[in-house]
Amino acid sequence: KSKEISSAEIDTIRREMYKIALSLGGTITAEHGIGLSKARYLTMALDRKQIDLMRRIKKIFDPKNILNPGKIFKESDKEEV
Repeated sequence: KSKEISSAEIDTIRREMYKIALSLGGTITAEHGIGLSKARYLTMALDRKQIDLMRRIKKIFDPKNILNPGKIFKESDKEEV
């Protein structure tokens, strides 16, 4: 009989898997990029400067924020990824 797993438990499992992958020189992303399900974990793999650079690059190519608004970066620059 399988046990129901809560979303909090899934989050804990993911964080531990990503920590292990990163400690072994791996990444949390794959060939399709960060993706919506992993966006909240981006700060585990990248530092603030790298994330700010990504945000600035997005603003250069999408100054009106019409391409997938809020998908990876929140609407406000002050909010977390």
